[in-house]
Amino acid sequence: MVKVKKLSANPVECSLCKYVVAYVDAVIQTNKSEAAIDSALEKVCTILPHSINESCVKLVDQYGPVLVELIAKDATPSVVCNALKLCQNGTVKAETIARKFYF
Repeated sequence: MVKVKKLSANPVECSLCKYVVAYVDAVIQTNKSEAAIDSALEKVCTILPHSINESCVKLVDQYGPVLVELIAKDATPSVVCNALKLCQNGTVKAETIARKFYF
């Protein structure tokens, strides 16, 4: 299981997380391979304004493996970001959400 360190939930982190997941979904479309998701995650922060680029890089670095797992299983941006507890209503551990998509 992947351990997730909790960042304090705030609207900026929530929005950033949802943007990252939505961007990756749009780029990879039906190619849900780990390589395609990793490639999209590497690019997403480079297109953001410099002021939030560092936050994006930290998010991708910290949550990369969980992001890959959940995106590969067709989780929505809300499901992913709630699982990571980056949004206010995130109450379920990422491992629980990820497990749901394996079965």
